[in-house]
Amino acid sequence: VERLGVAPSRAAYVGDTAVDVRASRAAGLWPVGVLTGAGDGASLAAVGVGRLVRDVAAYPEFLPGCTRG
Repeated sequence: VERLGVAPSRAAYVGDTAVDVRASRAAGLWPVGVLTGAGDGASLAAVGVGRLVRDVAAYPEFLPGCTRG
């Protein structure tokens, strides 16, 4: 994030486990949980995920400036 010149508060961390959500919070990033991996919605919500999505195809719908590449 630093190398890209983006403030952590303007970046998201995408993961599928509670460990990912905790790492995101620790780094000051917005935690996004994806439900295609190891975690489930309840376990991600329990640790404070910012947003849950079913798969990565949904990201452009809620991340401003995100484009499909």
